[in-house]
Amino acid sequence: MPAHIAIGGVIGTVEDIGLRSTLIRTQDRKLIYVPNTVVSTSQIVNHSQRDKY
Repeated sequence: MPAHIAIGGVIGTVEDIGLRSTLIRTQDRKLIYVPNTVVSTSQIVNHSQRDKY
């Protein structure tokens, strides 16, 4: 199951995690490259994670 996340004002599905950047596909089908330095220092909301309760 692909991860649907929100990070740094970008909302979308994680397509690929590379050595330098993470590729996110937005809801309007655009591809956004987010540098991993931004990923490692930003708050990430995982919308694909379900509540256990």
